[in-house]
Amino acid sequence: MVRRRSHPDGDEVAVRGRQQAAVAELGQRALAGASLDELIEAAAEHAARELDGDYVSVLELTGDRRGMLVRGGYGFPEGVLGGVLPAGRDDLPGYALHSEGPVLIDDFATEKRFGPSPLQRDLDVVSALAAPIGARGRQFGVIAAHSQAPGHFDPEDANFLQSVANVLGAAAERARHEEMVSDSEARFRELADTTPALMWMTDAEGHVTFVNAAWQRFTGRSLSEELGNTFAMRAHDEDRAQLLEAWRAEFARRSEFRFEYRLVHHRGGHRWVLEVGSPRFAEGEFAGYVGTATDIDERKRMEAALSESEGKLRDLTDAAPVMMWTTDERGLVTFVNAGWLRYTGTTLEEELGLMKPYGVHPDDSHTVMASWNEHLAQREPWECEYRLRGRGEKYRWILDRGVPRYAGDRFVGYAGAAIDIHELRTMEGPPARGT
Repeated sequence: MVRRRSHPDGDEVAVRGRQQAAVAELGQRALAGASLDELIEAAAEHAARELDGDYVSVLELTGDRRGMLVRGGYGFPEGVLGGVLPAGRDDLPGYALHSEGPVLIDDFATEKRFGPSPLQRDLDVVSALAAPIGARGRQFGVIAAHSQAPGHFDPEDANFLQSVANVLGAAAERARHEEMVSDSEARFRELADTTPALMWMTDAEGHVTFVNAAWQRFTGRSLSEELGNTFAMRAHDEDRAQLLEAWRAEFARRSEFRFEYRLVHHRGGHRWVLEVGSPRFAEGEFAGYVGTATDIDERKRMEAALSESEGKLRDLTDAAPVMMWTTDERGLVTFVNAGWLRYTGTTLEEELGLMKPYGVHPDDSHTVMASWNEHLAQREPWECEYRLRGRGEKYRWILDRGVPRYAGDRFVGYAGAAIDIHELRTMEGPPARGT
């Protein structure tokens, strides 16, 4: 008979609490901007520790989709990391890659869908658990845990591993979009170095006196059509008023002009351009402007894709079984996830802005705020246990943690998460306060 690993009486709540905390910590690191390699390493370590498995692997689908690169792992002998495994559905990784959720194997000896891989046989793996990373059609890979004991994993373990996979999936998608943006900008710089830019010139009254051949090729207009009082005439209807307002303001000040707008294109429709103009002077007298327009349409599309990816990451935090939040560099709350709002019964508007002890038990509020302000001033990791009022006006003990976030070397705020530890804390006795 298959036997699952057992926990001491009363320890099951603590185990699940640690698993939730591990997912929250991984999510915090993702929100704080950790690299994908760092998150993969942390995910493998968390999975190995919380699942008490012998081996953990994080596999990435190769570009040709025929193999899976062992991108990270735990417990494997030297030479396994960096290797490539088959991606066919005859093995667990390939099968899990195309599944809707985690795949649980109690014992390979009785498994009918597939058998153990040669590596699993060499390592005497008996039971396993695997979860797909990434959405269907955009799979990144698989995270899998392995044990030499039968029936080592249970459905709650599967939920935990899928939560870890979901964080990795969102982070991988964001990294993919960032790489696309970076590649697009590199291609644009190369193009700018080798292709004449769209150039234009005005007189002292602001009338267009010259556009180069590249501009004419772009718009499909002749030189005579572009000259005269035509500035902004080729802009998209929705952009023209703002473009003219900015142009007139900078023209009056004789200062540099910069604006992004959609310019008519000879193939139909419009493309985003960045227009930059500088005042020119002849013998000390203002003579007009000379400028260029650079095609940035691909960059704008990539920015939109990256914004969508960030939205998906926020959707992931809303689905996480923990309460998450972020602040700016001043400590003002900029985001709380749906889990926080469900627990407190508040609205997003009520939670944003100044960090306040709203809903904190009166006996704990002074300690919480003093601890928070002290750690914020030092930009140090913050941790505090306190009672928070939820729906139904009942207080429950929570453990709240926050870590500093940086953009390069610049401090940009905190990312944090709170988990419900009420049952665990009431079993253990009086809690520790803010640290």
